[in-house]
Amino acid sequence: ALLFGAIVLLLSACGGGGGGGGGTGGGTGQFNLQGLAYKGPVAPGAIKVYLLNQDGTRGAAPIASTTTDATGRYQLQVPVLVDTPVAIVLTGGSYVDEATGGVVPLNPQDQLEAYTDLPANGILTAQVTPLTTLAAALSRNHQAAGQSLAASITNATNEISYLFDVGNILTVIPPAISQFAISTPQQRDYALYLAGLSQLAQNNAIRIFDIISGMANNLESNGVLNNTDPTLSPANLAHAAEQFIQSHNNLLITYLSPQSVAALSTNNVVDPKT
Repeated sequence: ALLFGAIVLLLSACGGGGGGGGGTGGGTGQFNLQGLAYKGPVAPGAIKVYLLNQDGTRGAAPIASTTTDATGRYQLQVPVLVDTPVAIVLTGGSYVDEATGGVVPLNPQDQLEAYTDLPANGILTAQVTPLTTLAAALSRNHQAAGQSLAASITNATNEISYLFDVGNILTVIPPAISQFAISTPQQRDYALYLAGLSQLAQNNAIRIFDIISGMANNLESNGVLNNTDPTLSPANLAHAAEQFIQSHNNLLITYLSPQSVAALSTNNVVDPKT
């Protein structure tokens, strides 16, 4: 269910489990890296994979690159050390905006990114979305606070995944609305929060990537999302997602419980710094 309830970023390094962190490690080989570039499927977008240095900066040149297909999916092989942190960066392409139905091209400065590790089994699925972009920014905040690269990636991924309650933001695939009938609740919620970003941009007559970069800047600088700026507030994002749900009532009413819709409009976001 689409729950933003009691949304608190656990920014005290909650550690461990499920989020995609690791250290540099032994062994070399070809890794199959695949995923979906999504704010609505982005195509044809340029995907570039960079090694992450221990200080969190990207390597000077990508170690692999490809282009997303018409559905926003990408697949490539990456020659690299096992358990090495990487940044997957998307630029270019366009997507169909969920709120307006218009085609939105990415400007040259627009990008989405995801931080993760290349695992020992040689197979990795990593989505590249606005939520993984927020986790990458939060990871940089954690590193500045003294966490290791591995811990910062794991913790930030877990925290953003928990905040939006959509499962692992790197592995859960957000579906198109037309695919909701065959999608899991976590997949639907993931897609609805991304649609909520489009609705929020439309409500405030601003570009969606300005919202994404603003939220990312807040997380990188302060470790929290901004509850006072109406265009960057997660509470307003929740309300925008609810508005999107209501505007598509005939499509979505089957898949969302009244309790979850009510939770979006009534629950408050708690800033852990206050």
